[in-house]
Amino acid sequence: MFDPLHPLIAQANRQNYDRSEQRAWRAGTGLYELLADLNEIDPPLKLRVLAHSMGNIVASEGLRLAGKEFNTPLVQSYIASQAASVANAYDAVNPEVVRTSSKPEIYAHFPRNSTNQPYFTGMKKAVQGTNIVNFNNRIDFALNSTLAWPVNQFTKPDWGWRYQLVPTNSVNTNGSYTYWDTNRVQLHLEHIDQAHTIFSYIAMAWSKALGCAEDPTHHVRGEVGGAVNLNDPPFNYGNNTYEHSAEFNSINMNRRTYWWQVLGTFSLTNNLPRP
Repeated sequence: MFDPLHPLIAQANRQNYDRSEQRAWRAGTGLYELLADLNEIDPPLKLRVLAHSMGNIVASEGLRLAGKEFNTPLVQSYIASQAASVANAYDAVNPEVVRTSSKPEIYAHFPRNSTNQPYFTGMKKAVQGTNIVNFNNRIDFALNSTLAWPVNQFTKPDWGWRYQLVPTNSVNTNGSYTYWDTNRVQLHLEHIDQAHTIFSYIAMAWSKALGCAEDPTHHVRGEVGGAVNLNDPPFNYGNNTYEHSAEFNSINMNRRTYWWQVLGTFSLTNNLPRP
C-alpha cells in the first residue's frame, strides 16, 4: 500500500507529498457529494466514515462542506485515524503550539464571515452528536518524527511558492499576508481552491498533526468529540515506521482490538463482548 507519509518517500520528494495533499483537499467535494447522494438512498444516519492519515483531509473537508449545506447530520460517526491533518484546523485553543514564527498561521485563524475561525469549523454539524473521534498515537513516527510530517510543515513554503507580509497602513489596518504561486500569480484565501493550494504548499502548521496531538495535558476538541489513544493498551501502537499504518500492516487477529474499537465507535458491536 502506498503511504506518502512513509519517511523515505517524504524525504525523497517533499513537494510530491504536497501535490498529494492538494489532491486530497480537492477530493473533499467529491466525498461530500457522495455522502449527500448515499444519504438520500439509505435511511438517515446509516453512514459511517473511517479515514486514515491524509485521507482525513478528504473526510474533514467533505464533512465541512456538508455542515455548510445541511441542517441535519449526514453521517452517524466519523473516525479520524492517525490523521495527517492540522490539529489547529479543528480547535484553535487546546492543541499544543509547537512552533511559532513570522510565517502565516491560517489553520486556527482562517478568515471567514468577518471573523477568524478554525478552518474545519462547522463540520461537526454533519455528524450525529459528538461522534467525531480522534484515533491517535502521540508517538506516531510518520506524524511526530522530525523526519516526516513535522519537517514538511516546518520547511514550508515550498521552493518557488511564497508569502509576503502586508505592513499595517491606512488601507490595511490589520496587517495580513499575500500568497503567490510559482508563476508569481497571487492566490486568495477567499477562493476555496486557492486556499487549498496555500495549505498544501505555503502555510505552515503551528500545531501538531491531529493524529499525534493528544497527550495528558492537551486534548483536541472544538470540532472533535473525543479520542481513542492507540498508544495505550490494548492497542499498544508504538513509534516504529510501520505502525503509522499498523492496522493495515498486520493480520486481523493481531489487530483485532483496533477493529473492535472501530466497530464499537460505529455502534456496530450489538453489545457483544470485546474479543
